[in-house]
Amino acid sequence: MSHTSHDFAVDITDAPTTTPTAVRRTGSAGLRRQPLHRLIGVEIRKATDTRSGLALIGLGIGVTAVAVAYVLIRGIDPTWSGYSMFTPILGVIIPLIGLFSMTAEWTQRTALSTFLLSPRRGRVLAAKFAAALVLTWVVLAAVIALIAGAVALGAVLQGTTADYTGLVDGVRGLYILTTLQVIMAAGFGALFAQTAVAVGAFLVAPTIWSIVGPLVFGENAQWLDVFAAQGRLMSDTPTEMLPQTLVAIGVWIVLPAAVGVARSLRREVK
Repeated sequence: MSHTSHDFAVDITDAPTTTPTAVRRTGSAGLRRQPLHRLIGVEIRKATDTRSGLALIGLGIGVTAVAVAYVLIRGIDPTWSGYSMFTPILGVIIPLIGLFSMTAEWTQRTALSTFLLSPRRGRVLAAKFAAALVLTWVVLAAVIALIAGAVALGAVLQGTTADYTGLVDGVRGLYILTTLQVIMAAGFGALFAQTAVAVGAFLVAPTIWSIVGPLVFGENAQWLDVFAAQGRLMSDTPTEMLPQTLVAIGVWIVLPAAVGVARSLRREVK
């Protein structure tokens, strides 16, 4: 009888020494880091699966289609500059994709599941920035192709030659503008984590400064005019007033993005 009790005691004391090892191994495998490209793909799908994301993409392409139809009906000379005059508005519409992507996790209360599946918040935030840029660049490519095709169609309808003068500079400027705007919008989204507040700050704050700043500070307002800075970078002389450009870009784009990322890394997940 005593021998049997001794065996039973050994079985009990041995059990706890093996179970934690198995748990630790399972846990380490479950927390294996996901490749960044996979996270980017997930964020792209999340952005295009929402009504707001699809609406923004559709709005950007729709505005282009309506504008192109208008210039064709008006019989405007088939030139790249004439058919692309409306494109700066895309720098306001499309970048909102990045802003909504940043605020969605907190406004829709999906942050808990997102960061549970991908605990490394920094990689998730990087994927959100990258996904917004990729989507923006793809939409821009579609818009550029649509405009170029419209110029060719206009030339056929008018019996003249299509003029693509300024195409390269125009495309370069458009990509510079939208890339900066995407980073700025996503930065404000990460900073405020509330869609309405972030949209208001992104659209209203720099606009107010561009109007009121020159009235109060004169030429010194250029140091904080992000629209003027973007315009110079899009021009043929991007290094003109370079110190003012760098300061404005730093204050309105780099700083909000950096602070927004820092806040998102520390923000409480509920």
